[in-house]
Amino acid sequence: MRLADFILANIEPILQEWEAFARTIWAGAAIDPAALRDHAEDMLRAAAADMKSNQTSTQQTDKSKGRGGNGMESAGVNRASESHGTGRVDTGFDLASVIAEYRALRASVIRLWRESGPNPDLHDLDDLIRFNESIDQSLSGAVLAYTTLVEHARKAAMDERLRGDRELREMNDALLMSSVQQHELADKAEKAEAVARGSEERYRTLFELGPVAVYSCDASGVIQDFNRRAVELWARKPALGDTDERFCGSFKLFRPDGSFMPHEQCPMAEVISGKTPKVRDAEVLIERQDGSRVTVIVNILPLKNQRGEIAGAINCFYDITDRKQAENALEMARQQAEAANRDKDRFLAVLSHELRTPLTSVMMSITAMDMNPNLATEIRSDVAMIRRNMELEAKLIDDLLDLSRVTSGKLRLSLETVEVNSAMHHVCETCRPFILEKGIHLHIDLPHETPFVKADPGRLQQVVWNLLRNAAKFTPERGDIHVNISRVPGDRVRIQIRDTGIGIPPEVLPKIFDAFEQGDANITRQFGGMGLGLSISKALVEMHQGTIRAETGGRGQGSTFTVELPLLTAPELAPAQPHSPADNGGKTKLRVLVVEDHQDTAKVLGRLLRASGYAVKTAHNAATALQLAAAEPFDVIVSDIGLPDMTGYDLMKEIKSRYPMKGIAMSGYGMDEDLRKSHEAGFSDHIVKPANVARLERSIRRIVVRD
Repeated sequence: MRLADFILANIEPILQEWEAFARTIWAGAAIDPAALRDHAEDMLRAAAADMKSNQTSTQQTDKSKGRGGNGMESAGVNRASESHGTGRVDTGFDLASVIAEYRALRASVIRLWRESGPNPDLHDLDDLIRFNESIDQSLSGAVLAYTTLVEHARKAAMDERLRGDRELREMNDALLMSSVQQHELADKAEKAEAVARGSEERYRTLFELGPVAVYSCDASGVIQDFNRRAVELWARKPALGDTDERFCGSFKLFRPDGSFMPHEQCPMAEVISGKTPKVRDAEVLIERQDGSRVTVIVNILPLKNQRGEIAGAINCFYDITDRKQAENALEMARQQAEAANRDKDRFLAVLSHELRTPLTSVMMSITAMDMNPNLATEIRSDVAMIRRNMELEAKLIDDLLDLSRVTSGKLRLSLETVEVNSAMHHVCETCRPFILEKGIHLHIDLPHETPFVKADPGRLQQVVWNLLRNAAKFTPERGDIHVNISRVPGDRVRIQIRDTGIGIPPEVLPKIFDAFEQGDANITRQFGGMGLGLSISKALVEMHQGTIRAETGGRGQGSTFTVELPLLTAPELAPAQPHSPADNGGKTKLRVLVVEDHQDTAKVLGRLLRASGYAVKTAHNAATALQLAAAEPFDVIVSDIGLPDMTGYDLMKEIKSRYPMKGIAMSGYGMDEDLRKSHEAGFSDHIVKPANVARLERSIRRIVVRD
């Protein structure tokens, strides 16, 4: 569970644990415990909302640099912390108590979260950093509000004492003042002086005990006061009132981008000059006299006199050097992970190409043999067996690539209105041969009125194909597989596949949709496969805003997989296309240029296309293809991408610039980036090897007729 969700779900346990510690702080404090709990709850909810908020990359960068949040969520953090700080003035709380509350709150959240048992990953580290940022932001805001209010109270008390002194002088100058009046005036002055002394003591305690560095300047920027923590961060003790010490006690200042920042341009100077009304969570880099550097977050408010003029400013700042180092390490780890992911994608793409290319020639040879009407029955059976295993090999390659796309978030859907009955019938017919091979009975129950869904038809059929393939794999001979389509309440369509197979052990059921999960090694040895189909199916169903679940009675009791998708209540069907003569008889007129450096594939593909009535010329490199294109016109070029003398992309661009020829890419490279490059180069279609000749013929006729 993400940290923000954990906080929102466990507000009361967190507050109970925190209150048990915090009550030792409240003793003797003039504050309502219920109000104090409300402050803590407000800060937790505001921090969780800030962590869950959607932020642009720029806003996330600003947050990671400690500049504070943008929007309602971060404003909620600021309001909660300011209420917390101002509510503790004149209640018996000192700064150490305020800080102790925050430490207890932070410790309560982190301890309970760790005990809940999450497995840390990059998201957990990111959540923890953002939670610490919110607590640091709240602590800074509370201390700033507390010190500002105390400072104003001290100045008000001083002003009150001055007014009392002035009134006393005026009354002493009046000879008719009664002794009673003199006594009352003296008593008033004494009380004002006592208030001023108490305010000064609280202010000094706040300065010296606080873990947050604090200092103040007058209107000219000369340092008037600072605490122990400021001296520690500056690594020096500036001279009070020294006009050479202006705006900041550090040796040098730098901006977050590393550029030098003159003291006259620092945030303190901007506030004192009135250019900036206040500074909230700004990041500044301090360089000490020994050359060491510390990154701090500064919060600055102006101090004004009775006339509303800026008389100075107060700055509360704290060290985030360790946090910045952790963020930098996390960012480096993220970059390394992304680089490794790119390398993995490239490796899979190359591996896919190298595996698919020889499969293409084998599959096409099998197709050519299958077309021979004189083929012996025994041989035809062997050919069917070879085809099934080659298709399975191609499916394993597809699963590896799909898993990579799913985990990297690069899988895309092409949504359209899909008639569920027709789609399910097509998948069942595709799967029927290997189901019947084991003597399994396939029962299909479709509704009379077909439902419609918004889906990627290929991906939806892939999900059902995976489920049917699994059912057939784990169902013994002469078993049963039931496919049922129905409408369910809530405007949903249910696709249910039930088998009488080996079932799923109870301990495996919760992780059945995990990648590479097959229960145990015996399952893998007996039935084969890599355990990717169900994981990919779950991802595809969820991308369609649907759900998938597995049920079983246990070992030997069969399994039921249920997919539910949103029902499309008012389907928009594409208008029927008129029949074109080019769809059948016109293919004899089509001239095809095949460019393929794998000679076996080129030879078999050329023979199959000629057998289908196309006029075909083949080339094994780009140079030969350009020569053939110059010698005679072609309707379409079918080209591999990885050619020896130039890429298929460059060849297509060259062809398009010279001739009105359509193009189909046929390659073992099938990643999203490869398809995008094909489209940009001018190819009208991209067929991933091993190529199906019927699929290629449909593509040829479609692009020639369409274009």
